[in-house]
Amino acid sequence: MGFEWLGGVQYVSDPVNGLGIPFLLQAWWYFCILSVVYVAVSLATPPPKAEQVDGLTWDSPFAFLARSEIRGALDPRLLGAVLVGVLVLLYVLVR
Repeated sequence: MGFEWLGGVQYVSDPVNGLGIPFLLQAWWYFCILSVVYVAVSLATPPPKAEQVDGLTWDSPFAFLARSEIRGALDPRLLGAVLVGVLVLLYVLVR
């Protein structure tokens, strides 16, 4: 990401006129900076009303597991469990 419209200088990656951050590290630093901005904006604004977020959030991280019965072999929860099992099996076999 450059700011060429601010004079043609790439302020992030240019080692002479900018910060000189290598390309593969730019995503990490953008993530850190934007995470701080996200938290700051979140703390600076009032929380939404309960009726605005009703149905959009879970009561606990694993609440989706018990929300309804498993409805066959293509249920995403069952497929996720199979995937985790396969990954554990591959880890044990390759290790």
